[in-house]
Amino acid sequence: MPKCPKCGEEIDHLIYYAYELQKASVGLVNGNLEYYNWDSLGVTKGEPDYECPKCKEVLFHDEEEVKKFLQNKKDRKIRLTEKEAYRISQTPPNECWICAYLTERIRKDEQGYFLYESDLKDEGIREHLRQILGRDF
Repeated sequence: MPKCPKCGEEIDHLIYYAYELQKASVGLVNGNLEYYNWDSLGVTKGEPDYECPKCKEVLFHDEEEVKKFLQNKKDRKIRLTEKEAYRISQTPPNECWICAYLTERIRKDEQGYFLYESDLKDEGIREHLRQILGRDF
C-alpha cells in the first residue's frame, strides 16, 4: 500500500476535487423541483486536486501520477538542495509557467527536497531546470 509523501500514512485512495460542469434533468414532484439523470461534462476550471485522505494535503494534479501512486510504483526522486528548491520557487508564477509548475511539485521528506523524475518527463522542462540550476538530471 502506498504511503502519503507528506504525512507518511499508508493510504489506499485519494480524495478528488474539481470544478465540473454538470447537466441534469429537472422536474416537478409534489410541488418541488427534483433533479435527476446527473451527468458530469468535465472539469471547467484549473486542474483537479487529489489529496491525502489523512492529512488533507494536495498530492497530485495529474491522473497518470495518481494511477502510478495508487499502484505503488516507485518514481525516482531527483534530490534538490534547499538553495536549489528556493531558486526554483522564487520566480513569480506569472513570469515563468515552468517554474510555477516545478514549484507546485517540489516535495520534502526526511532527507530533504526533491522532484519526482516523472515531473521532468518533458525535455523542455528538464532543459529549463538545467539552465536554472546549472546541472544535469
